[in-house]
Amino acid sequence: MNSPTPQHGKLPVMPPSAKTANTTVELNSFTPLTSASQAKKKGPRKAVIIVGVVIALVAVIAIAVNSILNATASKPLETVDVTEGAFEDVVQGKASLQPVRTMVASSEVEGIVSELKVSEGQQVQEGDVLYTVKNDDLDTAVAQARSALQTAKDGVTQAQNRLNTAKAAPSVTQSMDAQGNPILVDSTAVQISDAQAQLNTANATLTSAQQAYDAAVEKADKRTVRATVSGTVIECNITEGTSLASLSTQGKAPLRVADMTSLEVKVPVSEIDIAKVKEGQKGKVTFDAYPDLVSEATVTHISQTSSNDAAASAAGAAAGAAASSSTVRYEVTLQIDSPDERLKSGMTAHVDISTLSLEKTLIVPAIALTDSDGDPAVAKVPADSQLATIEDVEYVKVKVIAQSASQAAIEVVDGTLSAGDKLAIVSGKSTTEGSAPASVTVGA
Repeated sequence: MNSPTPQHGKLPVMPPSAKTANTTVELNSFTPLTSASQAKKKGPRKAVIIVGVVIALVAVIAIAVNSILNATASKPLETVDVTEGAFEDVVQGKASLQPVRTMVASSEVEGIVSELKVSEGQQVQEGDVLYTVKNDDLDTAVAQARSALQTAKDGVTQAQNRLNTAKAAPSVTQSMDAQGNPILVDSTAVQISDAQAQLNTANATLTSAQQAYDAAVEKADKRTVRATVSGTVIECNITEGTSLASLSTQGKAPLRVADMTSLEVKVPVSEIDIAKVKEGQKGKVTFDAYPDLVSEATVTHISQTSSNDAAASAAGAAAGAAASSSTVRYEVTLQIDSPDERLKSGMTAHVDISTLSLEKTLIVPAIALTDSDGDPAVAKVPADSQLATIEDVEYVKVKVIAQSASQAAIEVVDGTLSAGDKLAIVSGKSTTEGSAPASVTVGA
């Protein structure tokens, strides 16, 4: 029996006698063959679909780019005004307020505070007694030195009396000559000489005793601590009965007196700004404690060693060989001309040092500075334009005389510029030929 001829796209018919479980599974998994004509038609169709997808993607990208460009082109740019007036360049710093003259009232001798004469906040004059110290050993030393001095004085008196007696009463003694004959010998000269020698020794002893006594008294006098400056007691860590030895182990000073009529502030200035700072320059100082108080100050000293150098010297080789990434700074000292009586040591002070002052100059916001062919410039907006593109903006080349964080003092190098002109903010944009245009809205 002949098997039926299979048609394309259909499963072949299997004779019943040939069917088994395995052949049935294999037959069911058979994929129909595609005719040659259908295969030829399917290839070009796939190519058309791929080309269509590519064209669609290109169109989407083009639309997106066009939208971004249109959005950028239509976005108005901010404008700022040119002004004319005084310009001041300042270097800023922050530090703690300190008195120029400070005295640490420490005792040169150990002991216990026996009497406290002052209290914190009290005004004192140079030479005033601040406190006294009790030290029994010093009292004993003075008493012994005084006794020795008195003994030495008595010795001198006795020696002097002997000399006077020797001089007043000649001394003649009987003696024998070489042949054994009795003779009279005048011994006055010998006795005077001996008495004089004893007096010299007594005087030397007196001098030594006087020196020992003076030293004992001087050391004992150090129990009385006096102010070496006129000012205010700004710190007091003692009471009567306080042990100075115990205070020393705590690292505390008994008393501190400061002249609050002369105050200073030492601010760290970066190496970028330090070249602008000169001795004699004026500054303004404000205080966190009194926001409305402004004090005038003068630069009195500029450190020649950076704070990093000082730290490295203190740390030595133990600090390691790695380079420091911190900013290099130099300490600048400013003295406040007429301190307000409310100011206290340690208050936080903010300093503005005036490094340049111009009475009349063109001033532009720092964000308006751009460049034109590599030179500093500003983008001037035409006065009669309410909406302009970058193509309409005139780039005026300028020279930056001085610049702060927010403003710049300028001179016009090429072009015209005056107070009241509008500038477009195009910072960082090169103005060489071929720049893409952008809209500029003239602000009010």
